[in-house]
Amino acid sequence: MHAESKCSKCGGTMTEGSVLQKLDGLMVPINTWVEGQPERTLLGSTKMPADKTRTIAAFRCATCGFLEFYAPE
Repeated sequence: MHAESKCSKCGGTMTEGSVLQKLDGLMVPINTWVEGQPERTLLGSTKMPADKTRTIAAFRCATCGFLEFYAPE
């Protein structure tokens, strides 16, 4: 998807951006998609095998606010 793409809901202009999560005052990007259900390591963190992850691209419609996420190859 390109930054000049049109919204699938209203036809408005889509702009690329980022989705952030606030953790204890820090802003952390949410930018990874992982195939399948979450699996835990022995230490309790989430497994993220490199061959099953994709970087997320986020887009927002300037007219209606609709968000779309893509995880391209």
